[in-house]
Amino acid sequence: MSALLDSLKTYANLSINEGLVDTRIFAQALKWNENGASIEGFSAVNTNLPQSITRAFVGGQRAMIFAGIPSHLTPETFNNVALFAYHSTIEWGVITDIAGVTFFNSHWVRNNQWFHLPLIEWAKIEQSVNLFDAVTPHGLARGYIDELAIKYYEPENQLLPVDDALVDRLDHWRDELLRYTKSIDNVDELLQTLFAQLFVLRSIEDRNLAPQLPGLSGALKGSERIDIAKVLEVFSEARQSIQSELFENIIDFQDFPESVLSGIVKDLYYPTQLPGERYKYNFAWIDANILGRAYEKYLSTILVPRVLKTHQLTFWEQPIRDVERVPTARKVLGVYYTPSYLVNHLTEECLDLYFESNQNNPDSIPRIIDLSCGSGSFLASAADSLIRRLRGLDANRNWGREIISRKSIVGIDVDKRAVTFAKLQLWLRLAEEPHPLPLPSLDDVIICGDSLKDETWANLPNDYQLILGNPPFIPSADVQSRQELISKFRTAQGKFDYSYLFVEMALKKLSADGILGLVIPNRLFRNRDAATIREILTTETNLLSVIDFGTNEVFKGTSSYIGAFIARKKEPTDADSKQLRFIRVTSLPPRFVGAFLSGASRDAGASKTEYLIAYFTTHPRGKYDWIFLSPSSKAARVQLTEKSETLPYFAEIYQGIKTGANDIYIVTLESLGTGHLAHIRNGLGEIDFIETAILHPVVYGSEIQRYGFIRPNRYLIYPYHNNRVILEQEFVELYPRALNYLLSYRELLARRSTVTTEGKNWYELQRPRDENWLNRKKLLIRDLATETSFALDDLGSTYSVNGNVVIPNDEQYMLPLLGYLNSKLANWFLSQITPSFRADFQKFETQHLANLPILRDVFEDFAISNTLSELVNSVLTSRENGNIALQNKYEIEIDKLLCSLAGIDFAEIQ
Repeated sequence: MSALLDSLKTYANLSINEGLVDTRIFAQALKWNENGASIEGFSAVNTNLPQSITRAFVGGQRAMIFAGIPSHLTPETFNNVALFAYHSTIEWGVITDIAGVTFFNSHWVRNNQWFHLPLIEWAKIEQSVNLFDAVTPHGLARGYIDELAIKYYEPENQLLPVDDALVDRLDHWRDELLRYTKSIDNVDELLQTLFAQLFVLRSIEDRNLAPQLPGLSGALKGSERIDIAKVLEVFSEARQSIQSELFENIIDFQDFPESVLSGIVKDLYYPTQLPGERYKYNFAWIDANILGRAYEKYLSTILVPRVLKTHQLTFWEQPIRDVERVPTARKVLGVYYTPSYLVNHLTEECLDLYFESNQNNPDSIPRIIDLSCGSGSFLASAADSLIRRLRGLDANRNWGREIISRKSIVGIDVDKRAVTFAKLQLWLRLAEEPHPLPLPSLDDVIICGDSLKDETWANLPNDYQLILGNPPFIPSADVQSRQELISKFRTAQGKFDYSYLFVEMALKKLSADGILGLVIPNRLFRNRDAATIREILTTETNLLSVIDFGTNEVFKGTSSYIGAFIARKKEPTDADSKQLRFIRVTSLPPRFVGAFLSGASRDAGASKTEYLIAYFTTHPRGKYDWIFLSPSSKAARVQLTEKSETLPYFAEIYQGIKTGANDIYIVTLESLGTGHLAHIRNGLGEIDFIETAILHPVVYGSEIQRYGFIRPNRYLIYPYHNNRVILEQEFVELYPRALNYLLSYRELLARRSTVTTEGKNWYELQRPRDENWLNRKKLLIRDLATETSFALDDLGSTYSVNGNVVIPNDEQYMLPLLGYLNSKLANWFLSQITPSFRADFQKFETQHLANLPILRDVFEDFAISNTLSELVNSVLTSRENGNIALQNKYEIEIDKLLCSLAGIDFAEIQ
């Protein structure tokens, strides 16, 4: 840390002896201008903030506030800086003065004040250098400052971020209005428009862009009263001077309870949760994307009035209703708003690529579109980044208006509410530009329509240099007009996902050499039904980078597993790229995910952090699965396959039975009888007596335990004998009790698709299996697990439902094969080709097992086979005895033996 300390001492000397306050220098001392981090001065003119304010960013995300004053820090100045940081959604900040340094947190509260650490005097900074290191980009991203700070003081409270605080109050008043307003027709929709208008009004007011426009606070007449005439006057003037389209519809406030309207306006001026004195919101300090996020969160639920007070209302009473929150249709349809770090990452990367090829040409403005723009996050991010870049080329042009007039930013969405919101995001961003009023109309660039339909494109440009977005993830079973889509899109095949159609459409609209940056479901990488979109993508583009978030929860509260890619469209004469940059996110960092993504994208070689790994890998081509191997994994895989044969060479692989009605066919015994009849209970909790001879021991795949012996406690009613269905007449003679039991469910069983479409008897199973292998000794795998989980059916008497079965060609190899299939080596290989689910679960299916390489020596070298058998026996015995430590010891010996045979470093498969 000596270099850091030297830089801090240099700044201290400038502050104390020369009275120089330049927080950019201080931020640079803490490395905020290196490795993807950046700093930006903030103009504090006409505010009560210090003159030197620097905001620091990492990966496009706001990260730190640096404030400097030439004299001594006063409580008033401290509170103003903390308030500014709170508005900027920046948690940690540093204030320097002539005496020293003060660290503070704008979202923590202690003693009814913003949380801060004791002053660190300049002469004593060496004793606290660990604190300074904790607010470097590296330290802040990993939460070091949080850990150190709470060793000084425990915060007593944590504030809601400004966007959540706004949403919380707006939701409160939305709830109140729906409970008490006289008319509920379109109230929620009207409120959403009203709040969009209010956000713009407050931004215009605090930026002092329309001095002639009176502020809404002047209409407040007390805690629960407001001058509605003055409110209407403001809105009418706003229609003329701000934006006629936004203020075209003005609510008739006569039906609003006055206290609700007053509360809404007051809460947009005065925060309710901040510590200390009564502060006022400053919308000039809140970036457009933060206000956009607030409105986005607000729109994520719909309030539905449910119950009206039933007795007759007298003329002075207000109606009272119950209000229920329900998810929006967009969430039900698999449309989730993209986290800002991912929006910013894709936007910045794609624009960087574009401007690398179009340097120093202010007239080369790319045309950018989002085919399913939703809330407009990608559009606002693209507009912001584009304006900043263009302003660097020519500071005197009004770039905000120009990109709209040129249709350089275009968005399409089928949801009318989302279109309104997308417009709001753009207007808020454009309001930050010099001379923005009146805000431009966006009717020609933000379109309500279905981008998969030709008529939507009638008045839009037909090609785009950049296409960004997060198309909706919807399984094909939920897609309307399926036949129409099949006739129009190559990707509308099998169990396709709706997002594949948007990727295909994007490629049709992407110009030559254009750049595509999309969020997609990561099942596109491997799913059988994504073969066509993989082929189209790798034929028409060169993939530049691919991100796989694995099973991390990127969209909060959902189990959508996502990836993202950036690609450049290629002409038939263009050479195929040989490599791409691959990033696998192993876990989400607590802060600044975008910074880690940005760093991993820009590294020249392989890189690894506690959160992700990145490397260059072979570019896939054609319809085949995308298996992104690191160079070391590729070498290890070649080593393994060279010494192996695939599993079917040594063993048979089968799928377990599917009944189509497990609750009826799979039963437990109520008592252990030895006679002709068994007393059984089914999955519906119903009890009966049926013939013992028709019952077979069975196990669910989910019940299989790794290295366990199969000892089932369930039984399957199996209406087959010698691989032939038992005819109904035979049933009557052989198993009349079982037939009567099944007859009680005949109506349910007869509805199954295999009965109605395949002509099966009403009582047959959906998929029976061959009794020749059902009754053999075998290995059974748990098909959904965090690692390969095979168990041993050493008695050869158990049937399997919803699992897979492996039977070695020679029974003497049962134990060696069990050890191999449960090894880290086998799991390492299969994890590259199996689909993943939440909590790192993998889906092991027969097609995956069939590709598993098995080292020949396991079967062909007697000494190795014998050693493996002994080790597996030791594992089984240890497990039976409950000695987990000893079991783990023997398993590690198996893993190391197999890696040694394969010539693979054991660390590679960990």
